[in-house]
Formats: sequence, C-alpha cells, structure tokens
Amino acid sequence: MTEKEPEGNGRVLTTRRIEGLADGIFAFAMTLLILSLGFPGDSTGNLLTIILNSWHMFYNWAISFTLLAVFWIIHHIQGHVIERTDTAHVWINIIMLMFVTLVPFTTDLAIDYSDQMAAELVFGINMFLLGVCFCANWTYATWGRRLVDKNLTHASIVAGIRRNAVLPLIAIIAMVVVLFVPRYGLYTYLLIPVILSFPWMRRT
Repeated sequence: MTEKEPEGNGRVLTTRRIEGLADGIFAFAMTLLILSLGFPGDSTGNLLTIILNSWHMFYNWAISFTLLAVFWIIHHIQGHVIERTDTAHVWINIIMLMFVTLVPFTTDLAIDYSDQMAAELVFGINMFLLGVCFCANWTYATWGRRLVDKNLTHASIVAGIRRNAVLPLIAIIAMVVVLFVPRYGLYTYLLIPVILSFPWMRRT
C-alpha cells in the first residue's frame, strides 16, 4: 500500500498504517492458534497413540492457520491495488481484523467441542463474516474506483470480486454440510486454497 492521504475526507490513517496493523494482528492470531492444541495431562497411555488419536486437533489447527494465511495473502494483494483510504475504509479494516482475532477462539471451540454441531457453526460464522468483510473492503475501495488507480481495469476489479466471493461462499457451504453431516464441515474449507489456486482466480 502507498502512503497517499485521502482526498477531501480529512486526515486519517494512511494505507501503510492499516497494512502494518493488519500484519501484526494476523501474526498474533496465527501464533495464538497453537494454544488450541493440548493433551490430557494425566494420561498414562502411549504418547504416539495419544497423538494419533488427536489428529482432529492438528487438522483444525492446520486448516485455521491456512485460512488465516489465505486471508492475509488476499489482504496483501488488495493492499497493492488500494492507493488511498478514508474513514469508512479504515473502519471496514478494523472490523475485519476484529474477526481475525476471533479465529483462535472459534478454532478452540471446534477442537474442544468437536462432537457438537454448534461449535462448527460458530467457526463457520466467523469465517463467513471475515469473508464478507473482505468483500466489503474490495467493493468499497473499487466502487467508482474510489480508492484505487483510476486506470485499474474492469477485469482486475472483477477478478478481485471472484477471489473474495470464494471465502463467504465456502463458509456457507461448510455450515450446510455441518447440518447434515456433523464433524465433516471443516473439510469443506480445504476447497478455499484449491479454488484460489486456479489460474482464472489469480488472473487480473
């Protein structure tokens, strides 16, 4: 992101400050995820058996870490295009980061209450709201090319919409899966990095 000031909206945070705040919060949230892993302290069983029987904890941790990485990459991509900011844009990013900090908590719920549908639904709602925030961030910035280069092509804007729409869409699908096949909804999130790896998703 550049450090250009907003035009006609008063002095607010520069885009560089937003990016710095986002980097710090993403890093902190990704680090906190490790606290969701834990084993019974009084277990007398074989350690290898305990680890193998706890594979779901490692899966939940890995998928949450991967999803945060995907969110960070998309935020980074948006940062290369968004050149200016204003008050509304700053608050969209702050709300987005609020849901980022919630990911370690909802991941912990999904691990500790893996036998309860509500835990996966709460995680799904967290992912959905994060995806909506990313969509809002991109849509607000590119609407009428408000905060981006006036020469940004329509194809680039549409490509960004495609990328951001994947996140909330998969979250909805995952929550529907949970309603019918409990404990399998989290597997649906594997589709996000797969879909985003397609060339037509990266093309701008």
